[in-house]
Amino acid sequence: MMSSQEEVRAQFAALAEGLQQEEAVRERVAEAAAALATEVVRACHALTALHTTANTNAAAEAAVVRELNEVHVPRVVAVFVRLGEVLPTRRLFYRHYRLFRRQVATMVTCLALVTWLRDGSLVTMEAVEAALGFPSHFLPLNTEDYLQGVAALPAELTRLSVNSAMLNMPAVPAKVNTFLQQLYSSFQMLGVEDNTMASKLSAVKQELRTAEAIAYQVALKS
Repeated sequence: MMSSQEEVRAQFAALAEGLQQEEAVRERVAEAAAALATEVVRACHALTALHTTANTNAAAEAAVVRELNEVHVPRVVAVFVRLGEVLPTRRLFYRHYRLFRRQVATMVTCLALVTWLRDGSLVTMEAVEAALGFPSHFLPLNTEDYLQGVAALPAELTRLSVNSAMLNMPAVPAKVNTFLQQLYSSFQMLGVEDNTMASKLSAVKQELRTAEAIAYQVALKS
């Protein structure tokens, strides 16, 4: 029978081993999160070409989208697979999620832009989950992160609207303006009180004003 001192030492020996295991997990998650950040930056960089090719050169636009879908998204999926192996339980996933949640929101924005260019619609949470290949215990996609990603889409669309106006394509600014009006009114339905989301809503409103001004100026010249 162990003495009380031996019992305490045994308990702390187990705790020390647990700390070592947790540190190993943190290191592997940090490595995967860094890899994810790199791949997301590459995906975003590839999509910048859409601002000059979209609606002007169908073949070039298709090539950019194909590169995203066939090169960059699979690389992002591969990192999520790694994260799923490192974080095999929902408890571990949520403990470390903060390390890569920003990258998730950014990928929502990328996929939202491609979806809008394809058919003028808003990408769904389910479509994002499917595209990114989330491990089953990562599901569902965090609603706030989805909304954060969607809230960044208007800035991309107003940029596209500006470039389209310069290229004398009046249909694009009008389409962007209509979509952003719908998006802003939809965000208002959420009744957000969280400071972060409130600031995102304010940013969406500002982008809508920009889109309205661009569409108005283009309409005057038509």
